[in-house]
Amino acid sequence: MTWWTDDKGAIASEQLNPDFRLMTPTEEAARQADEAARLAAHAALKADLSTLRADAALKALMRSSPAQIDAWVAANVTDLASARNAIRLLARAVSVVARNVLES
Repeated sequence: MTWWTDDKGAIASEQLNPDFRLMTPTEEAARQADEAARLAAHAALKADLSTLRADAALKALMRSSPAQIDAWVAANVTDLASARNAIRLLARAVSVVARNVLES
C-alpha cells in the first residue's frame, strides 16, 4: 500500500482514494516553501503585535475617547518631531491591524 499526503496535507492511500496522486518533488518543495513563508509571516505579525501592545502611547490611545484623542494631539503634537512620532505610532498600528484583518 502506498501512502502520501494530498494538497491539503491529509494522509491518503491509493486504496482509500485512487484519485489522489503523488506530489512531484517540485510541488512538495513549493508547498513546503509556502508553508514556511506563512509561518514566518505569522511569527512576524505576533512579534509586531507584542511590540505595539507594549507601547504606552498606543495603550493610552486605545483607551481614549475621540475627544480625549483630540486633546492628546493638541497637547502632544506641537512640532515636526512630535508630529513624526505620532504619525509613526499610528502607521505602525495601522500596519499591524491591516495585516491581521486583510491577510486573515
